[in-house]
Amino acid sequence: IEPFLLALKVNHTLELLNLESNFITADMIIKLLDAISGNKSAVSDLRLSNQRQRVLGVKMEQEITDMVLKNPRLNNLGLDFETAQARVRIRDHLKKTMDTNKRLARLNKGA
Repeated sequence: IEPFLLALKVNHTLELLNLESNFITADMIIKLLDAISGNKSAVSDLRLSNQRQRVLGVKMEQEITDMVLKNPRLNNLGLDFETAQARVRIRDHLKKTMDTNKRLARLNKGA
């Protein structure tokens, strides 16, 4: 999977990444989020629902939340969280990011 992560770091055209219903661990989810957090990544929609493990654990959910909050391009994240704090923080961040991106698109369209 390391070559895939390297490709994600340099790809600037892929906008939707759907990896639902795979056997991706929490550690790999964090590595994926790190790979798409770079300046060249255009991924704005990441779908990771229905993984093998149902519960990621509080520590892993917190790390995933921190990675998502650092990504200004991510508009959608398909991933289930057990803790309310992770769900709320990520939902609020994604909503803010989506609103900002829509506003920028509107401004660029008018210019």
